[in-house]
Amino acid sequence: MKARTRHRSPDSKQHILTAACRLFAEKGFRGTHIREICDEADVYIATVCYYFHDKQRLYEAVAEEACRRLAIPPETLAAFTSQITPDQRLSAIVKSLFERLSGDGEWVAKLAARELVEPVVGRQGPVGMGLRKDLVLLESAVKQLLGPSVSLDLVRLTALSLLSQCVFFCASQSALPLIFPECERATLSRDNLAEHVARFGIGGCENERKASVRSRRPAKMNRHPAKARGASERLARIV
Repeated sequence: MKARTRHRSPDSKQHILTAACRLFAEKGFRGTHIREICDEADVYIATVCYYFHDKQRLYEAVAEEACRRLAIPPETLAAFTSQITPDQRLSAIVKSLFERLSGDGEWVAKLAARELVEPVVGRQGPVGMGLRKDLVLLESAVKQLLGPSVSLDLVRLTALSLLSQCVFFCASQSALPLIFPECERATLSRDNLAEHVARFGIGGCENERKASVRSRRPAKMNRHPAKARGASERLARIV
């Protein structure tokens, strides 16, 4: 059987990058071998070294591509800062995250999740850092919803919780129908999941704000102590 010959072509670099994006997202940096990337891209190891030098630099190229896809379009960013209500702003940010992290961008969500559980040694996760602008935007919307008296820690934890939900749902969107076949397809659709996360965040902020207001209310004092004593004495006689 004649062995297949692999040739370097003008598209080889993009083929390598596409294969690396998928494999690093699925298996992580340590679990992915250069030979696997070569097999999927149909190139020799020498071709990978020619374009990317080594595995570390190839991962950096993948992370750079992920951050490029995570970048918020200027018109979307302008909409976030326009004169809209805080709940509309939070919903818009969540919707934008789902648009960038699902479909063709699902591998980006998986790579971000990978960096959380298996960070690349000696450096911050570049993909996670690429989500930092979204986290700051979420914090701003959450702070407006919670009110000025809440702690910064609560604002950050709430925003981080919402961001984590977005990453989780997007990273697992292909697997969810297989794991939970009893759920209707519409229930697990991108738009429905984004709406759920936004409603969850807005409702949670509203509950926290109400709880904060209640905790600041002074305890009601009895304005008629004499009547209270009389009622207590009558109750004692009955008993």
